[in-house]
Amino acid sequence: MNPEDVATTIADAVTATTPAPTWWMVLATGIAAALVAIPNSMVRMDVVSTLTHEAGHGIASLLTGGGAHRIELTSPDSGTTTTSHTDSWSDVITCAAGYLAPPASGLWAAFALSDGHAPAVLAAGVAVALFVLALARNTRAFLSSIITAAVLAALLVSGAAWAQTTAVTLIVWLLLVCEFGSLVAMVGSRITGKVWDHDDAKALAEMTRIPALLWIAGWSVFNGWALYTATTGILWA
Repeated sequence: MNPEDVATTIADAVTATTPAPTWWMVLATGIAAALVAIPNSMVRMDVVSTLTHEAGHGIASLLTGGGAHRIELTSPDSGTTTTSHTDSWSDVITCAAGYLAPPASGLWAAFALSDGHAPAVLAAGVAVALFVLALARNTRAFLSSIITAAVLAALLVSGAAWAQTTAVTLIVWLLLVCEFGSLVAMVGSRITGKVWDHDDAKALAEMTRIPALLWIAGWSVFNGWALYTATTGILWA
């Protein structure tokens, strides 16, 4: 197959349409995502949200004139992104973007899914995973991004329409709910006095003098709004 045929095949796959998810599909994948979101869950598919979180930092830095240099995942639900900035605003936006990226992406994916564009969501997921792969600097980040990209690419190119719809419905849920666990954990770390070294709220409080709990509250409100909008106006519409 020549490059032109490959490009045509990929374009056809990305622009194909799929059926909207059924109510039982939404319910089943929602329950699965909720189980994943529980702290210390045995199922660690929340790496989807983590990759999006870290990519959010990197992309925000690039869009605001800074640089993105390395991404490391320390666990399925945590990681660090090393960036550089030309001014303080770039630094603030980049730091705040991490917890905004998954719910914002989940809301967009829900809209796309309801319009029959599950393949476009899979393609976007491949792009995010490849972005992280390009900056991956430890084994967990490398393996997580390459496995995620491979699975999503396989679904995109050869997955049946029902399989694409099911996978994207699960992805939507994961993006919408998995950050809540980290937000709750950040509050808990302040109650116990064991704030993480790589804590976005702590970093933003130091940069802006706005209390860390207000940043956590803001992220929680946005995440809650995205979840409410997606579930009441899109997935269950």
